[in-house]
Amino acid sequence: MSVWLDGIGLDSLNSTIRVKGILIGAVDTTEIISANAKYSGVRYLGQMENTRQVRVTFKVLDATPARREQVLAEVLEWALGTQLEVIHRPDQYLNVRCTDYPSLELIRDYAGKDIVIGFTAFDPDFKAKYPTIVSLATAAGVTASASIAPPGTQAITFLEAEIRNDGATTMNTASISVNGRTFAFTGLGLAAGKTLIIARNAQCRLTMAIDGLSVLDKRTAASDDDLILMQRVPNTVSVLNANACAVKLIARGQYR
Repeated sequence: MSVWLDGIGLDSLNSTIRVKGILIGAVDTTEIISANAKYSGVRYLGQMENTRQVRVTFKVLDATPARREQVLAEVLEWALGTQLEVIHRPDQYLNVRCTDYPSLELIRDYAGKDIVIGFTAFDPDFKAKYPTIVSLATAAGVTASASIAPPGTQAITFLEAEIRNDGATTMNTASISVNGRTFAFTGLGLAAGKTLIIARNAQCRLTMAIDGLSVLDKRTAASDDDLILMQRVPNTVSVLNANACAVKLIARGQYR
């Protein structure tokens, strides 16, 4: 029984730790209804997915209170990690935050109950640890296309990308489109040899950056908020850049 945060196993922190169980809860949902449906009825509109809870149970096999407190300090530092992996979901991870810490009183009591530490995934789907990547090259001012088919058990996932300016001058306009949605940029200021990185962070929020500096404000007003890919089927992505560029299309499969 193993559990990792950011690649570090709980039972590797200290030789006295024994992981006893990992409980991954069902996705918490909210039912969406319309109270003003025809004939004074109620119309079911679907579900909104909220969070998922993960509880890890472990023991500390050391009877000395001071040493048990030191183990707790190591566990609390470990719990600051955000990418949770479990042995029975290979090559997948869940973005989490620790929301239920074990108490000092419990860790001091060697004869006490099992110790539980809890995590909340505010984005409840597991992600593929190794993304699907498709590379293509674009000529200046010419639309280039490529197909990407991410795996996963959910209906959709999100497109991420890296666009490197291989031209000799600063590039100010670029666009990337798929399934009727577009990110278009103006005044981008992508210097020669630099890379625009379009990604989603641990909170599943969209980020767009050059050298770590956000360029979200360089999107045009007509740009969409997300580029959505259908999973398990080919998606044609079109890229149009003012300069010649090397482009990576990136997608992580999502799993329930």
